Order: sequence, then structure tokens, then C-alpha cells
Amino acid sequence: LLDNIRGETGKDIEYVPLDSYAAQVEAMRSERLHVAGFSTGAVPFAVNIANAVPFSIQIEGGEDGGAFGYRLWLITQLDNGEINEIEDLAGKAVAHADPSSNSGNLAPRALFANEGVVPDEDYEVSYSGGHQQSSLGVANGDYDAAPVCSTCYARVARDGQLDPEQVKCIWASDPFPTTAFSYVNTLHPDIQEGVRAAFLDYDYQDTAIAEEFEGRGTWVEIDYATVWDIILQIQ
Repeated sequence: LLDNIRGETGKDIEYVPLDSYAAQVEAMRSERLHVAGFSTGAVPFAVNIANAVPFSIQIEGGEDGGAFGYRLWLITQLDNGEINEIEDLAGKAVAHADPSSNSGNLAPRALFANEGVVPDEDYEVSYSGGHQQSSLGVANGDYDAAPVCSTCYARVARDGQLDPEQVKCIWASDPFPTTAFSYVNTLHPDIQEGVRAAFLDYDYQDTAIAEEFEGRGTWVEIDYATVWDIILQIQ
């Protein structure tokens, strides 16, 4: 992917790993970051604060391709007989991922309240720092439960960091859009087109990208206002 961005834009490319959602948005706002994948809940912040232009998301490829997105899962220990539905969270130790995370904080605050359980009122919110930390915290018994991104949990389980047979999902949301790949709107139009081409005009289905992202090795173009409508409603 980086080679294709380099080839399509003619620019040198420096890959910078994610430090935090807030740092990522700030880096694009200050134009130290030009292209990035923003997690679902951070996308509106990136658009409104950092001039990000979301242009693409990943979908599954192949004959059965086209699926995209993830769900909010509410997970707890398999042998935890006290938590079997959202109402059982009252008074429990519950981990949220990050303040700007959609499935790790914003969505559960809205959707759990619809089910009669209000975070920070019915239970005290502890921020774990991310979906991986929340998943591991539940598996290790540090938290009674946690709302997590289904695909993030799947990666932690796939990498052998926890035993999925010891964890249960007691509630799942409707699907949300996944990471929005975006560029800052101050890039020269020719560079914008080159970035778009590097994502949209190549097949990554047989690469490590698809392996890392549960088969999502194809990027498709999106309309931000349409695809992020449910997220904007939550926020």
C-alpha cells in the first residue's frame, strides 16, 4: 500500500504508528499527518477539527465480498453468572476503551441508556486505553464486563492473547462502519487523486492487509455523510 501511494503521488512516504486517537487528530490538524485511517468514533472529530476527508473503507473481497463494518459487543467472563444482559451491569466494574471511541464509549453511552442502564450513573466507567486492553482485562478478570469492537476483539483472540472459550458476548449492536481512510483537505488535488488511486485501484485481497483485517482486502469509495449518519446520531 505504501509503495502504491509513493508510486501514485511521486512523494516520499513515512509511516507513523498510532499513538492515540487524540494525537492522531491533532497531527492532521497541524498538517504533520496527511493520510490516515481514523477509527469510527474519531472520524467526526477528524473531519471537524483536522480537515480530514474520509474517502474509503475496507470491505471483504472475493465472490462473497461486500460486507463491511463491525458491531459493538458487550463481553464478560463465560462463568460470570451475574451478567447475562445489559441491565446486569448496574454496580459492576465496566471498562470503556477511550473517550472518543465509538464502540468503546460513545455508542454504549447512547445504546445502553436506551436499554435503561446509564454509564457513570448505574456503573462507574473505567477507561482501559483501548479495545485490546478492555478485552484482555475482561479475560483476566480485571473488569466484570466491557463494550468492545467485535473486529478488535477478534484480532486479540486470533493472535492468541486470550482464550475466547472463556469469554461470552451477551449483547450485540447493529453494524457500524469501520475505519475511514482519509486525507487532509489541504493536499494538492493531484496528490489527493494519487492517494485515492493507491487505495481504490489496487487489489489487496491476497496480501497481509486482508490477513490482518479479517479478509477486508478491498477498499471502496464512500460518502461520509451517508455512511457515518448513525455515528453522527450517536455523537
